[in-house]
Amino acid sequence: MHYTKQIDYYMEWKNLDKRTKFSVIEIILLIILLLFLLCYHYEDIANYFYGTDNDSKGKLLATILTAIGGICVIWGLYLNNRKVNEQVRQNDISVLNSNDKRFGEAIGYLNNDNEGIAIGGVYALYQLAKEDSRYAPIITNIFCNYINDNADKPNKKSYQTIISLLFSIDNPFIFEKEIVFKDIQIDNTTLYCKWNDIHFFHCRFNYVSIINSKTLKIDTCKL
Repeated sequence: MHYTKQIDYYMEWKNLDKRTKFSVIEIILLIILLLFLLCYHYEDIANYFYGTDNDSKGKLLATILTAIGGICVIWGLYLNNRKVNEQVRQNDISVLNSNDKRFGEAIGYLNNDNEGIAIGGVYALYQLAKEDSRYAPIITNIFCNYINDNADKPNKKSYQTIISLLFSIDNPFIFEKEIVFKDIQIDNTTLYCKWNDIHFFHCRFNYVSIINSKTLKIDTCKL
């Protein structure tokens, strides 16, 4: 047990950056210097701070022990804070790696011939876009391309699901440039067009409500 603690202390010291190590060495040297002065001038220091009574040495010793204890507590809190920060960093890396894996799997589901699996992939990508802002613009482009690539299959469930999510009121999607939807068909839904530069060209709208449009372009469409 004692040997294990020594290893832990060594690893903590090894993980410290050079600047922190230098500061720690400075503090240790300062403490050694103070102890050296105390050894040679202990009685003079005690008399200076606490007078010449019999309890002056004991009071000085109590003050020194209290100061050392305080330094140890502060150092322990510092190491604990570093541990917590490192754990948070490791957790963040783990989450990012997990999201990368989720993204790869969801893309595979999206292109599956089974409609149920494809819809599962759609919702997996939608949830990932909500949780990880890195993927929001990527998934936005994937969904827009999917709609345009499947314009001849408007009855496809995954197609209609993507449209409903892409234009939902609380969606997380990010459009980085003008989005053009061409020759697509949208049926019985509400489109919350909260982005700039959305262009519908030669599209068909059947019982569709468009809300919060900004610079929406509707060109040669059937309404």
